[in-house]
Amino acid sequence: TQKKLYTPKTVTEKFGVHHTNVLAARIVEGDGSDEINGIPGLGIKTLTKYFPELLTETVDIYAIVKKAKQMVENGEKRKSKAV
Repeated sequence: TQKKLYTPKTVTEKFGVHHTNVLAARIVEGDGSDEINGIPGLGIKTLTKYFPELLTETVDIYAIVKKAKQMVENGEKRKSKAV
């Protein structure tokens, strides 16, 4: 197995978020292979749609998780899909 060196640029390309936000995105997304639940209905694509700052700057994970949970509880994601 060949080891791969990740730079901030390659991390951003691979995970679709700013390199400092990979952990925040993974927390919200969860990890099915390790049976770690994320926030239902929110993956990287949806997350960056509602939180575009994840693409360009370091964000506070607690603020993201709080707002994301509120969105799911309020059905905002489902409403926006129907539009």
